[in-house]
Amino acid sequence: MIDRRDDPEPTRSHIVFADSSRSIRDSAKLILADEFEVTTVDATDKAWRAMVENSATRVLFLGLDNQADVTELVKRVRSSTDARIRETPIVQVTAASVDDETRQLALSAGVTDFIDRPFQSSILLARARSTATHSAGRQRQGAKGQSHDRDSETRLGNRRYFFERLGQTLSFARRAKLPTSLVHVHFQGLAESLDRLGKHFRQTRMTKVGQTLAGAGRREDTAYRTGPEHFCFVLPGTGYAGAEIVCERLRPLLDGIGMLRGDGILAVVAQLEIQHLEFAEDQSVEDCLRQVREKMAPILFGGLSPPG
Repeated sequence: MIDRRDDPEPTRSHIVFADSSRSIRDSAKLILADEFEVTTVDATDKAWRAMVENSATRVLFLGLDNQADVTELVKRVRSSTDARIRETPIVQVTAASVDDETRQLALSAGVTDFIDRPFQSSILLARARSTATHSAGRQRQGAKGQSHDRDSETRLGNRRYFFERLGQTLSFARRAKLPTSLVHVHFQGLAESLDRLGKHFRQTRMTKVGQTLAGAGRREDTAYRTGPEHFCFVLPGTGYAGAEIVCERLRPLLDGIGMLRGDGILAVVAQLEIQHLEFAEDQSVEDCLRQVREKMAPILFGGLSPPG
């Protein structure tokens, strides 16, 4: 029998809890400290330093009063060159009275989820457990070199990251009873044209496509590369009419880089299609994600079901 009494204790997951209220910080630490290593701070620079200095950080809770500072920190985290920091889930602690538009803007900046204050002990602990477990799993994948969320050619989010972020957006939309729309962009003939025109042209062109699509939407909209010729915009809190406005804005931009009508050196035709997602009474987030996969399948897999 192996005596493990002298083995080192496994590192506990670390949580950074930033809030302007000392009483809330103390309450959160009391609730979480039995299961997690907890650092409480009262400013964004301290929260950033706590994340950088502790490699076991799994969740960042943000309840600071200055929304501009919160947004700046969220964007700093999401743009970090360190994948561990960049992929850390961020749960914003908000007043229940915060409007949906503010929450949607926070989601678009990179917030993962929300918890209202005053919070119940059981709800905060359950949220911390589930988020930390998911975060730890992603970080283990990252250590194996499997957690890449960016398309290497366009620097847009890739297909895996698209479905992850869409799931988070839909979870919030379901709770808040808000619509969500997608704009599918299929560049018909793109792969063949890029192969024909060579490696240098390919990289230059795909960099331009990424820049064009990244700047085409509203602040809360996000573009992803979901296939060799397929891209998709996630439009939170947006109905069909709002998605049409995004399409109207997008068409002249694509025409400007010769990727709309099939003329010019690329001979690529852009097909734009709106998919409106709204929850029926008994519909789950996974049901909606399945609808999106089914919508993409004919384009990505020639009408066949996707592998896996």
